[in-house]
Amino acid sequence: MMRYIGYEWCCPIFMEGKQAQPNTLDIQDAITKALEPLQPAIAVSQDFDVKIKEIVKMSFSESKHEVIEDMDYRFQAIET
Repeated sequence: MMRYIGYEWCCPIFMEGKQAQPNTLDIQDAITKALEPLQPAIAVSQDFDVKIKEIVKMSFSESKHEVIEDMDYRFQAIET
């Protein structure tokens, strides 16, 4: 297949029996249309991801606070 600016030529013997290749934009449009029904599920999963991250941050913060309190208690016990 030879390409020139604005032109495309294919050997008819080579192309005989071969199907035309779809345009990249056609493929992109088909994928976009196929994914449209999934958009609500994607939005829910993104919200779920954000909530999980918030819970993990809160849990880590609480755990860190508990560890600091425990260490403080142990240091006070060592001092006495």
